[in-house]
Order: sequence, then structure tokens, then C-alpha cells
Amino acid sequence: MTVGWLVVTVPYLWFLTDLWNRSPSLLRTVLPNGRLGNFYDLQARAMFHGHLYVPSGSLGLEAFVHDGRQYTYYGLFPSLLRMPILLFTHRLDGRLSTLSILLAWLVTGVFSTLLLWRVRGLIRGRALLGRAEAVTYGFLFAAIMGGSILVYLAANPWVYTEDVAWGTALTIGSLFALVGVLEAPTRQRVMATGLLILAVELTRGSLGLGCVMGAALAAVWFASGHSGSENRRWWLPVFLAGALPLCVAFAVSWAKFGVLSGYPLHDQLYFERYLSTIKGSYFSLTYVPTTVATYLGLPGLHFSSVFPFITLPSYPARAVGHVSLFGSEEVASVPGSMPLLFLLALWGLIVAFRPHAHRQPRMVAIPLIAAGIPVAIILVFGFLTQRFVGDFLPLLVLGSAAGMAALWNRLQRCNRRLRVVVLGVVAGLSLFSVAANTALASTPTGWWSGYSQAYRFVHFQKAIGDFIGVPLAENVVRGQRRPVSAPLDQLFIAGDCAGFYISPSYGLRSWLPVEASPGRRNSLCQSLLK
Repeated sequence: MTVGWLVVTVPYLWFLTDLWNRSPSLLRTVLPNGRLGNFYDLQARAMFHGHLYVPSGSLGLEAFVHDGRQYTYYGLFPSLLRMPILLFTHRLDGRLSTLSILLAWLVTGVFSTLLLWRVRGLIRGRALLGRAEAVTYGFLFAAIMGGSILVYLAANPWVYTEDVAWGTALTIGSLFALVGVLEAPTRQRVMATGLLILAVELTRGSLGLGCVMGAALAAVWFASGHSGSENRRWWLPVFLAGALPLCVAFAVSWAKFGVLSGYPLHDQLYFERYLSTIKGSYFSLTYVPTTVATYLGLPGLHFSSVFPFITLPSYPARAVGHVSLFGSEEVASVPGSMPLLFLLALWGLIVAFRPHAHRQPRMVAIPLIAAGIPVAIILVFGFLTQRFVGDFLPLLVLGSAAGMAALWNRLQRCNRRLRVVVLGVVAGLSLFSVAANTALASTPTGWWSGYSQAYRFVHFQKAIGDFIGVPLAENVVRGQRRPVSAPLDQLFIAGDCAGFYISPSYGLRSWLPVEASPGRRNSLCQSLLK
């Protein structure tokens, strides 16, 4: 697994610190001056003064107004991480998301490693680790760290993706701790579980709710004697490991919004200005056909002859039936972009929940339910965006760990040829996952700075196209005025290179300028016309 991690580290760091900027920096921000990236810093500085409200106007339309004061709906944990730095300087305000996401990625890697080995030990016992099995775990780990939504989160380092990155990392840690408690409860394991659940609750509520429910189900497991009569006494400590963090989350929500849980949407400035005319609720079963088709449909990707060859779907997800969505962006499906994790997780779910399953795989069922609750919440949520795929990742990591271990339980009784075939399939799906997610992360969004990033991206597109014999000019549309909308990655030339643009995915702009100078000084544009 170490080799798999090292292989994907270099491209991951490039996406996180550079992404066509040619100036790598661990302080990279999506927007200049830390706009829309300083929410955690503002909240941390508020906590220095003993409260949670921030200066009026500092959050823009993302602010929630309660009792005349403005609050962010983002959790406290990433703000707490910043406080030792912010205590000594203001120079890094709004510029710490990249460092924070990198730390979350490292934490994800550590907990994923521990979880894979703990689940393997639970399901396979003391079975020796053969060479082929070890290699498949290396490919699986590469798919987690460099072939998943984590790469997309790194490509867009700001508060929106930082929230998901830390929620994912801490949830995987909570699942690792919860599996350990179910396997062999000790005071240290229960305390670690409680602290990790608290960290998740103070980061991302949907993931935190899943972890709390996991602790509650584990308490029922112990109380009912499924873990043996000698372990019945652990039900209360395990229950408190979930209940106390939930109470802390309730207290924070009450202090911010005057409600125990959730967000009073009518108090948000963005909702008041743009979404108040949409009827219905943010959460509804009527969204399920749309969200299932979007997040779980096939192929869920767009394939092209133009670099990077695999992109997000060309247009934002469309509602199924007569449903008004609160928001919709281009979203790559889970099975399309992460096929190895999806298939192994599917097998892991079957193994854990099938009738008459052995006790060891059955113990993974409770953490799988905990990891599945955030997925269920996303599927009834009326806003579709790519970063929400991150809420699927804890379930995919735990499920694939169980699926891989169960798969090798069966393969140990098979001949060598079949094991080699399985190894080849795992390797192929892992490599596709890495290729697909690096491609998805490399394409433009409407939050790019324009010119520098877009120019280098299109210049590289042209170089690759010339090399493989697919001219980039075939992807160019010409006209006098830019269309209102266009497929993702569509190039548009106005007149005789009076303007040169590329169509990005969601964001601040519907067209990104590729070159700044009009007319014949647009050398890249002129080369495409020739």
C-alpha cells in the first residue's frame, strides 16, 4: 500500500498546489484575496473573542442571520485546527485551505490503511498475506488516494472542498475505531471512537449523524448480548461515545441558529435572494430518482477525443420528472468514476448483510450502516454538486475493505490462473479510476482565474492533439457572439480572434477567457484558425 500511495502522491500534489499555474504553492487559493475561502479563519477569530458570530458582510451571501448577527454553517473543527497559526499572524487568513486539505488527505491515508488491515484481520483471521493479495491491496489503496473524489477536492482548495475533505478523513477514522470497538471493546478504543465522532460532528453534520447512529447501533449490539454476555456492560460507554458528541453539536447549532439541528434556510442570505421562490424542501424523497440517476448512473462521465479525454458530463444534471432542484452542477457518477471501489463495496455489502453470514463479516454491518446514512441524506438532498460525492467515500472505503478481504477468502481455494485474472481486473479498474479522476480534476471550472490557467490548459490540449493526430481545431466553434451556454470544454472564437474562450463547468463564469490580447496577438487562437 505504501507503493500505491507514493505513486499517486506526485499528481495529487500538482493538483493541490499548482493546476496549470506554473507556480506551486501550499497557500494556493481558488479566488484572489482568500474570498470564499476564509470562513474558517473568520470563525476561529470569533472564537478568540469567546463567541461564534463573525463581522457582518464578511461571509457574503453565505451568511446565516440570527438575532441580528451573522454565522457560517461550517463546522468548528477546521477552525480549531487554524487557531494555533492565527494566534500569531493575520498574513495567512484565507490562505490555509490548501494546507488543511493536504493534512486531511494524509489523515485519510493513515486511517484508510488502518481500516483496510483491521477489516482484513477481522474477515480473514490469520491467513497469510500472499504476493498477489498484497498487490491488489496496493492497487486498492491507489484507487482510494489518487483515483477517487479526493483528487477533485484537491484541485479546488477552498472552504467548500475543505469541509468535505476533513469530513471524509474523520469519518473513515471513526469507522476504524468503531470496528475496533465491535471487535474487542476497551476503554481506550471507546474513548477514541467518541473523540473522532465529536470531530466529525464539528465538521460535517451529515457524516456526523451517520457516526452517531453507528455508535447507537453498536450499543444495541452489546446490550443484546451479540458480543457475548461478558461484553454487555459496554453498551452504555459506547452509547455515550455517540450521544455526547451529538449533544455538543446540538449546543453549537443552538448557539448559531437557535435550532437544535439543521439549518434554518430562510435565515440564509443566499436562500433569501435566489432560492426563496422554489417550492418544497431542501430534503425530499421526490429528489431520489434524480439523485440516484446522477450519482449512481452509468456511464456518468463524458468521453472525448480531446485531452483530458474523460470529463464531467457536458451539462449539469437534469431533474427527473416534475421536480424543481435547488441547484444542479456537472456531476460524475460513483460507479463511472470509481468503479473498483464501487464494485468491491457492493460485494462487501452483500457479504456483510447476506443471511447466515459469519459473525466476523456481520460485525462490519453496523459501521456500513453508519457510513450509508450520509449517502441516504445526499440522495434526498435537492442540490447536486460534484464535491458531495465525497460523502460516498467512507462507505466505499469500508465496503471495499470488506469486499477485498471476502474476495480473497474465496480465491484462496481457487487455482493460480484465476487469481492472476482477478489481479489483472483489479489493476485495470484501479488504473482507470486514477486516470478518470485526474482527468476530471484537470478540466476548467468557472472559478479559475482565467488567462493563465485556461491558456496553459488549452495550450497543452493543442500539444496533445497534435501529437496524437486529433487537431484541437475540431473542438472550436466560431461566431460573433458567445452562446449563453455550451458543452463543457467547448472552445469559442469570436470573429478573427477578437476573443478566445473555453466553456468550464459550474462557477463564477460561464466562459473563461483563454487569451487576453485581441486580434492577431492571440497567437494560440491564430494557430487554431490556421
